[in-house]
Amino acid sequence: AWRRSPDLDAPRAAGSVLAITFTEKAAGEMQRRIAETLEFLAQGPAAQPQHREAAYLAAFRESLLAHFALTPDTLAARAAAVLGQTHRMAVSTIHSFAARLLRTYPIEAGIHPEFRVDASGAERRRVVSRALIDTVRTGLLSSEPEGMARILTEFGQARLEALVRAGLEVDTPLTDLASPPPFRDLLDSAARLRTACLRVLQRVPRQSAEKVRRITQNLAVVEQTLGPNGVPDASRAAVSALVADLEGPLAKTVQEALGTERAQVEAARHSLLPWLVELQAVDVTTVRAVAVALTPAVDRARRELHADGLLSFDDLLREAERLVTGLPAIARAVAERHPQVLVDEFQDTDTRQCRILQALGSAG
Repeated sequence: AWRRSPDLDAPRAAGSVLAITFTEKAAGEMQRRIAETLEFLAQGPAAQPQHREAAYLAAFRESLLAHFALTPDTLAARAAAVLGQTHRMAVSTIHSFAARLLRTYPIEAGIHPEFRVDASGAERRRVVSRALIDTVRTGLLSSEPEGMARILTEFGQARLEALVRAGLEVDTPLTDLASPPPFRDLLDSAARLRTACLRVLQRVPRQSAEKVRRITQNLAVVEQTLGPNGVPDASRAAVSALVADLEGPLAKTVQEALGTERAQVEAARHSLLPWLVELQAVDVTTVRAVAVALTPAVDRARRELHADGLLSFDDLLREAERLVTGLPAIARAVAERHPQVLVDEFQDTDTRQCRILQALGSAG
């Protein structure tokens, strides 16, 4: 709005800035402060702000005059012109911006042109419930109903519905998410720690090394029985004992016996412990069985939501991200319309929001 050209296109200047906030309240506050600032500037050099930001507004006016080499009358005239066009300013939450973007380009985004935002999530829950009931019914009437019956008994309808809703929020198929973690990666750390423990056992009295001996034995159990899906039930006690022992401190005599190897042993312990905690908690076979059983429910719910044009707040951001990152021409069109993008509290952006803003910034 403060460029040096003698003529100012006020409507274009007002609409060129995109201001993003993260709550409706913050968006309203930003619009109010913009209007107050423009009103102050439009009053000319004689204006004296009568509120707590008086010093800031006066300093801001002086910085505009100096930076753009404007006369006080020119600055006041331009502020007055833009003040009359503040309704054109794009000040909104990130979700409102994403919704406007999708309504402008619904075909390119591949969504229903008259999509609705399910703010409360009630309609989404009903769709998920229908999809789950149909999937469970199909499973119970199949030639092998035992698997579905066991999953329904163990998890219950409410937890299964929550899992289906979670499946709708990711692009990766549930069966891929349920792939076994790379537990084999813990074997190197386990081997290093067990070797160090064996050396300690040769250096300290037997009565001081009971914990080290127990750690050594249980590490051997894990190394011998670990498979791609974790450890068998018979080895789970060894995993639990390892977690308990490794979370606690080592005896002073053991620390002294380690000597210069202490740092390496501590590194191996810290590397191994998270894997053991996950190994202790995850029943990979059950998780994968649930993922396979629920995939039809996720697929059906996704088709129904798409056909009905029903989006969640997360869907708005997901589809907006796909649009601006997958179609650079659209990102450029938005960037040309809004050459300046301001983000309030940028540190609060998540990864998806940041990618949307980055796509617009890169295209401009």
